[in-house]
Amino acid sequence: MGSALRAGRLIPKRLRGLRAGAVVLKPRELMTWHSTQAREELLIVLTGMVTLDIHVNGRRATRKVRLRAGQCAWLRSRTRHCVRNHSTRTARYVYVTGSAS
Repeated sequence: MGSALRAGRLIPKRLRGLRAGAVVLKPRELMTWHSTQAREELLIVLTGMVTLDIHVNGRRATRKVRLRAGQCAWLRSRTRHCVRNHSTRTARYVYVTGSAS
């Protein structure tokens, strides 16, 4: 099990439907570019601040969204994105994904 203090999976892998996990990004760290595939994703910032880079309409054009503790972002299915911590403080967030159908 994960927590805000330690990164990890919040819902067992064997369950279908919802999936969740916790991520800790140290200053200047990032979660590399990845896709939501056929799932929607809700990203909730618990502490610190992150920048969410999102590929717009499947293109290389990138939209940047800054999120602080207490803020969240919803990503539709098949959205390529990257989460960056540009700050000098550790950032923690949780993500929840679910089938888009």
